[in-house]
Amino acid sequence: MADLILPPTASVQRTRVVWLAEAGAILGLMALALWLRVPNLDAYTGSFDEGIRAEQLLLMSAGYRPFRDIFASQGPLLLDLLYPFYLAF
Repeated sequence: MADLILPPTASVQRTRVVWLAEAGAILGLMALALWLRVPNLDAYTGSFDEGIRAEQLLLMSAGYRPFRDIFASQGPLLLDLLYPFYLAF
C-alpha cells in the first residue's frame, strides 16, 4: 500500500505540467480567435443593430410600445421578453 503513494515532488511537478498545459490551451484558443478575426477587420460583415435594443427598451420604460410607437425589426415578442430583464438590471 505504501508504494502507491506519490512522493511530494511528483505532485508538485504534476501540477506544474497541468498548469502549463492549461496555459498552452488558453493561449492556443486566443491565437485561434485572433487568427479568425484580425484579417477581416476592415471588411463589412453585416448589419449589427448595436445599441438599438437598449434604446428600444428605454423607450418601452417611458411608455412607448414596440411596432406601434417604436420601430422594431426583430420578432414581435423579443422586446416584451427582454423588458423584464431590462427592468431587473
